[in-house]
Amino acid sequence: DMGSIVFEQREGWRNSLELYRFRRGLLRAERVIAVSEATRRDVEQVIGVPPARIRQIYSAPDPRFAA
Repeated sequence: DMGSIVFEQREGWRNSLELYRFRRGLLRAERVIAVSEATRRDVEQVIGVPPARIRQIYSAPDPRFAA
C-alpha cells in the first residue's frame, strides 16, 4: 500500500531511512507487483520504477467462495 508514502507527512531521520530503504528496494527489484491501477501508478510516478518492470495483478477470491 502506497498510502503512507503518498499521503502522510513524515518527519525525522527514522522515517527518512525507512522511505529510503523502501524506495531503494523497489528500484532494485527485477519486478514489482501492484495490486491495483492506483498502486501501479504511484510506484511509477512517486518511486520512479520504469513501467516495464511493474506488473498489475488483481487479488482473486478463493474458488471455495464461488457461488
